[in-house]
Amino acid sequence: MPAGSAIPAQVKASEGFARLRPMLASPSAMPSQMRQFGFEPRWSGVRTLVFYDGEMVRLADGTGRDISAAFPELIDLRRVLRRKPAILDGIITSQSIATGSDEDSLQRRLRVRRPNLAVLEETPIVFTAFDLLLVGGRWIMHWPFQERHARLQRLGLSGIFWRTSRRIRPGPGRDGEAFIAKRLDSVYQPGRQSADWLEIKPGGVKENSAIDA
Repeated sequence: MPAGSAIPAQVKASEGFARLRPMLASPSAMPSQMRQFGFEPRWSGVRTLVFYDGEMVRLADGTGRDISAAFPELIDLRRVLRRKPAILDGIITSQSIATGSDEDSLQRRLRVRRPNLAVLEETPIVFTAFDLLLVGGRWIMHWPFQERHARLQRLGLSGIFWRTSRRIRPGPGRDGEAFIAKRLDSVYQPGRQSADWLEIKPGGVKENSAIDA
């Protein structure tokens, strides 16, 4: 699947679903050349790739495990994507607490094969998309991050269960927050931990946990 190539009509999301893994950030201090980076909040949740082949939405976590059944709310993303094949990179977080993350409740959701209404109401979720790998059946991983994010915004992901990651400006008053810094000209490197994406945590650098982005 070379970058920029069109996907034949018969190719389903399951083909990419079986092989793709998300790009990972490297733990780091704040970069010195801040203007070369875009900054986003660091969400705690389930890193998720969304695969849509024009008919069916499937979800995979960072290891490639199929988690579609655990989050049926996201199946209706197909309405927003309007039958145009797409692959989104993002994170599922819980909305059950003010900060938008509750890892214990998300883990409970993942253990339920087919959640009923009570489970869905107990742990409401939202998918935050922060990258776009394929749109309209065409790979764009070779595009600079700034252009991919701009194209992602044009999808208009705004709803109860999905949204697009907002860009933020680190500075005074944000000392206790964690960020992901993404080099604006960076290409998407699936399955690789890259210095083009930096994970910046308050109070020192720590390793990613298995559930975090």
